Amino acid sequence: MKIPCPIEINSAWRDLPVYLRDHIGFIALDMVFQGFLSGQAYAPEDRVLPSDDDRWEAYDRECQRLTELYRTVESVLPGLFGPEGENPTWAEAQCKSSPRSSDYTTPVTQSCGGLDR
Repeated sequence: MKIPCPIEINSAWRDLPVYLRDHIGFIALDMVFQGFLSGQAYAPEDRVLPSDDDRWEAYDRECQRLTELYRTVESVLPGLFGPEGENPTWAEAQCKSSPRSSDYTTPVTQSCGGLDR
């Protein structure tokens, strides 16, 4: 098996029930909004919250949302990420077909199914 490409990832996304896509979208939106509130990516004069305490609380919420996003996406897409505590089948096949982990100098090309040698 090959590493899933964007087309396969998009297909997995589309196959999710709407309520899960909405939930994941909300988590991502709130994470970005909390990042905006934290002001981490802005010059001091461009920050919307003047209080360091408020910005740190927003940053903490942003980090919590990122963790929630990872956990949620990984749990609802076991075909991409594997069942809990296990690698996905495509990764297991990659390990079996490539016994030398030091073989990174071989030229690779990108195909829809993943990296081909």
